[in-house]
Amino acid sequence: NVISSDYFSSSLLGSIFILNRLYNIPLPTAVGFATINPATALGISEKQGSIAEGKQADIIIVDASAEFPRVNMSIINGIIKMKLNYLEEK
Repeated sequence: NVISSDYFSSSLLGSIFILNRLYNIPLPTAVGFATINPATALGISEKQGSIAEGKQADIIIVDASAEFPRVNMSIINGIIKMKLNYLEEK
């Protein structure tokens, strides 16, 4: 099972949580639909698609408590590129 988007990539994040919340697909399984499963389908899972030593990985930290998930932090090549704290908005 694979989900992908080449026209609105941020919809992938929402799709993961929709699969989890509406269809009771476990969150790790839903995340796999947008990470390791596509990497495997493309034949690049040895280098991408999961977090492991020696793999290329960009990571996002997500606040899923809102109706739509919000990215709190992005880490690219081991460097924090963006960090927000939505809790400070209140």
